[in-house]
Amino acid sequence: MKNLINKIKREITSLLVGSSVIKTDRQDFSKIYNDAKEIYLAGFTNFAYDKYVIGEWLKNIKMMEDCFLNKFDFNFLRLPVIRNTMFATSTDSWVKNQMNYLESKVKNNELKDLLIENNLGGPILTNFRYKTSTNSIHLLYHFIKFSSELNVNLNNLSTIIEFGGGYGDAAKIFKRINKQSTYIIIDLPIFSFLQLVYLKSIFGENKVILVDKISNIQKGKINIIPFNTDKIKELKEYSKDVDLFLSTWALSETPDVMQNFIKSLNYFDAKYILIGYQKSNDSFSYSENLKNMPVSYKILFNKETDYVKGNYYLFCQKIK
Repeated sequence: MKNLINKIKREITSLLVGSSVIKTDRQDFSKIYNDAKEIYLAGFTNFAYDKYVIGEWLKNIKMMEDCFLNKFDFNFLRLPVIRNTMFATSTDSWVKNQMNYLESKVKNNELKDLLIENNLGGPILTNFRYKTSTNSIHLLYHFIKFSSELNVNLNNLSTIIEFGGGYGDAAKIFKRINKQSTYIIIDLPIFSFLQLVYLKSIFGENKVILVDKISNIQKGKINIIPFNTDKIKELKEYSKDVDLFLSTWALSETPDVMQNFIKSLNYFDAKYILIGYQKSNDSFSYSENLKNMPVSYKILFNKETDYVKGNYYLFCQKIK
């Protein structure tokens, strides 16, 4: 009964606030989606996911691909496979605690600009004051927690590499924080194309790049790289002065072959690392391997989160 009541509250809040969120043109979305779908079908449907994905995620990926190719529409965030894997909807006390934390660290008018949702995707809104979702509150909390604990000005981070970008919400939020930043997302192809559609529809087609060659990465824009070992190795050589490597509960949910590959690249020699991971379990048996950092990094913060037991933040800095 409680879950039903909370669901009804969320739906009512979405209806009340829906008229005042940022609007995305549906025709632009349709064109961007159709173009992306065509590119995906032409070159990315045969990716060997089983090598880089733990069994827990293989079923989700198959459902995600089916939805992207056959059931995708403007309100795609309401699709069960997306809502259940990459869009937080909780209204529990931890969300209120995160919001209180954000309000203690960020000016109110800035918070509104950072958190306000786009109508694209049909996000479930849970906060009337900021016209936002639990998901966006949670993602902004990651950044502000990192910034506060390490005393790092996010506006001074000019190049960010994110491994596992969800549907693109973290990239959206960080580009609102630091509009001039170069943001690079590495992900498995089906998720890369989800991010491509979402972020191009929001920021405009010329602000988001699907990277075919690493040399084509554009500064000041969002650059999306569908996972390819040769390209990622090249990215390591091409990308200089990376300020932040970011992965919140994405790298931790991969097998050791993927984790070891990213570690072999020394996290792209990023100045800082922000990782979220969980205690190893039957589903994600390699997750705690991430706390074993290369010797070139100093662990500055590694503590259990105050919202879900058995989950941790790992903040590191490269040793000069």
